[in-house]
Order: sequence, then structure tokens, then C-alpha cells
Amino acid sequence: MEKSTHELRKENNRLDGLIKEENQAVFTDIICYLRGSKLSEHDVEVVRFDLTSMVLEAQERGENIGSLFGKCRDYKEFCDEIIDSLPKKTKFQAACEFFSTFFLACSASLLIGIIFSAGFSGKIIKGKLPAASIKISVGEGIVIILIVVIAYALVKLVMRSAFESETIFFKISTIAVSTVASAVLIFLPLLLKDTLLTLDLFVGIAIVVLMFGAGKTLERFI
Repeated sequence: MEKSTHELRKENNRLDGLIKEENQAVFTDIICYLRGSKLSEHDVEVVRFDLTSMVLEAQERGENIGSLFGKCRDYKEFCDEIIDSLPKKTKFQAACEFFSTFFLACSASLLIGIIFSAGFSGKIIKGKLPAASIKISVGEGIVIILIVVIAYALVKLVMRSAFESETIFFKISTIAVSTVASAVLIFLPLLLKDTLLTLDLFVGIAIVVLMFGAGKTLERFI
């Protein structure tokens, strides 16, 4: 009987701990690149299991991950061959992946927005109970949206640039983008203080829970 994606991931996570540190960097880049491809999550976990088994067998022979590729160390080309040999994820799976990421990011961002709002954190700092309703400013609302967009974009960028993370250009670009993004996320709430909406605390928490649940449910169809 074929294992589910969840079962495969759980088994792969266990086996991952057996991979030696000297092989982890390349192995992680390979899996990261595969995750950023158009393969389904299930196929990625199947390939991950096979690759993990190969790496562990190589370790038992006293060899490193490089021995699996012979003289050709083009890991990206190796990954592209795997990707081309397998069916691509369906439109339904791609949609489920997008909305799963969207709902999970929204739930995390909204939770952060609630926690750091004046009606919540401000009251807690003063030793008082949080307000029954939370005011979210225009700046905080924009930050919540930006966190979702930036988080999604960064995840995709890291996955698709797995074999370029050591280049100077990639490092400089990452630092520059991170600096600008951090400045925007910090100063927007300070500059745009007008109230965007007033949200009942329990309604806000319920929305967070529902979006988190929706995101986790959609993960099962990826």
C-alpha cells in the first residue's frame, strides 16, 4: 500500500537526522530545489526518500554525497533530469498549494497584528486585560498584507535559487531586500496610524484559527 505524503514526510524527517553534516548542505539544496519545482508534494517526498536511502548507503561505504554523481557535480542538472522524468503537479494541486500557503501566512500575520496592536500588547504591558476589541491601523493592515506577500516570495526565491545561495550577488541582493523590507515593516505602522478597522478580539482569534485550519486541510491535497 502506497504511503501518504504525511507518512513519507514523517519517515524522511526521521532519516534526515542520520545524514552526516558534511552531506547535509548539498542534500538540503537538492530537496529545496525540488520543492520549488512543479512536482507534487507527494512526488517530492518519494524522491526525497530514494535520495536519502542512496546517501545513507554511500555513508555506510565511507563515501560522501558527491560519489553518487561521479565526476559530474552539476546538482542542478541532476535535479532537472528528475523533474523532467516525473509528472507535474495538477492545477488542482497547484491551487491547493497556493491557498494553503496563503491561509497559513494570513493566519500568522493576523495573529501578529492582533498581538502587537495597542489594544492587546499595550494593555498587557500595563498589566491590564486586553481590550474586547482590537483597532488595526492602516499601517498595520498594510504590514499584514506585506508579510504574506514577502513570506511567499521569499520561500519561492529560496527554493528556486537553492544552488545560487553562495554567490555574492545572491547574498547582497538578499541583504538589500531584507533591509528595505524590515524598514518598511517597522515604519509603516508608525507613519499610518489612522484606524483601518475595529475587530472584536474573539472574532479575530476565530478568524486566525479558521484560516490556520483551512491551510492545514488544503495541505492534504497537495
